Amino acid sequence: MKLSAAFTLQDKYLINYRKNKIAIVLRGHNSINPIGLVIFDVLYNATINDYKVKLYSEPNANSQTLSFFYEGNKVKIIDQTEDQYEIDGESWYWYKVESGTYPIGWVYGKYLDIENQDN
Repeated sequence: MKLSAAFTLQDKYLINYRKNKIAIVLRGHNSINPIGLVIFDVLYNATINDYKVKLYSEPNANSQTLSFFYEGNKVKIIDQTEDQYEIDGESWYWYKVESGTYPIGWVYGKYLDIENQDN
């Protein structure tokens, strides 16, 4: 099977403020009007860096605790809060994570070693 496409990117890409999505606007070969939009999720790998880290249902230490992670557990970051939150004098983002073993939930950034994330 042969596939072909008549699209050019024309340097049109956007990354959202949460750094977890890339949107590419597709335009026809001789067209100025967009004819498509492709959105990709950008997932970051992370490792839990402390013992018995709480996994919360919401990005808030007062929300329900879903489970606990342990030092060395691997997760994928699928989202983050727009703003940092201060807890005990330190400011970090909250990260929404999935691991395959635990439910999807939120971890305070202090407890994650994030790989390959541009700051």
